[in-house]
Amino acid sequence: MSYITYPRSDGSRKNIKRAKEALVLIERLLNQFNAGDLNLLLALVALIDWADLPAALRAKLLQLLYYDLYKSIKAVPVTDRGAHQQRMQIVTQALVDITLKSTDRTDLSLVYRINAGGYISAKLASKKKKKGRPKVDHDVLVLDNGITVVLTASNTNQRYIEKKDHTIRSVLREHDTNSAKAIKAAHASGELVTLNLLADYISPDKDDVSEPLLYELDKFPPGIFAHSAVRSEILRSVNRPIDTYSRQKREHYEGCQREHIIPHSCFTDRSQQALESRSKVPLRDGVGDYTELRALTYPVEDSQTQGTEHRFLTVNAVLIARKFKGEGREATLLEWLDEIERSTYLLFTNVLASSESAAYSRSYTEEEARVLAMCIRQEAQLQYERLSVPLDLKLSNKIAEVNIGSEPPRIDIDRNTH
Repeated sequence: MSYITYPRSDGSRKNIKRAKEALVLIERLLNQFNAGDLNLLLALVALIDWADLPAALRAKLLQLLYYDLYKSIKAVPVTDRGAHQQRMQIVTQALVDITLKSTDRTDLSLVYRINAGGYISAKLASKKKKKGRPKVDHDVLVLDNGITVVLTASNTNQRYIEKKDHTIRSVLREHDTNSAKAIKAAHASGELVTLNLLADYISPDKDDVSEPLLYELDKFPPGIFAHSAVRSEILRSVNRPIDTYSRQKREHYEGCQREHIIPHSCFTDRSQQALESRSKVPLRDGVGDYTELRALTYPVEDSQTQGTEHRFLTVNAVLIARKFKGEGREATLLEWLDEIERSTYLLFTNVLASSESAAYSRSYTEEEARVLAMCIRQEAQLQYERLSVPLDLKLSNKIAEVNIGSEPPRIDIDRNTH
């Protein structure tokens, strides 16, 4: 074998040496499978800094690992099915780790991140087209060598979830017939792994009751927020679970109101009349499959009295509508989402610091508040897209008519006077 090499630092020389040794082991394994050589190879490739390898050497090594060797290992005669599945799991996990290390595009979601590397091809398994929202929205990565990766978000430092039958059942319900069939086959052969996207970001102080966050949000790579499971878990971890209004109506949140991200009245055709149920008010044209029950909500401190979270968000929604009304127009759904994200950010940076509810009396840094507000906004936008609500739909300003008094909410270090 011959390779292109370049003058390198000591670290780079070690990297290249490891890569060359890995190539020798792969050649031996392709000629004759040996469990000892495989274990040595997996230990060796785990030490390689893939971004530091010359491009030609990296491409050759990845090609041999992902396609030639993986295919060869799958073809090893099976005498013990359980042992074969276990071996495939170990190899699959190692190759998934290498996949994520082979590109530094952490600003992208995992499927785009892998494809951006230019060495391995990945796609997302196709989901069923539903009007509703799954309780947990799992993305499933399918690599072009057959490796299948269920992306989940769990409050454990276990990188690959071992007890995954419940998750697999949920995943099968979410995906279309062809995808579900392929996922089942990968699971049976040991080529499916369940990757916990949050394993590396659990706060070391998570058992400290004074620690406001389970996760170290400032260490999250930007691309990880592209996954709904991550956003939902982050919100759950701070006692702000997000779900459809119909589901949350069945849950009890002590001292809390279920807050619609955008007020339901923005989607209605007229104001609610006396003694009329809110759900009976006709909706505007063009709202797709939207209903009050299908919209997303999350728990906030209840009551419209001075100083509560619910009051703060209501006042801000009224002020947003008055702003658009003052401009002589109805704003789009996208514009409302932008404004609501800003008011939610203010909620997390200010109001929570003085909340009287023990479960919610937490203050957050500006970066943490930005992340939480962004998670709520992106989950809401995803749900509107599921419900076929156009982002350019014009929303009503009727909430502008609500009497909130003459003073806007004041944000200060004392109890807020809104």
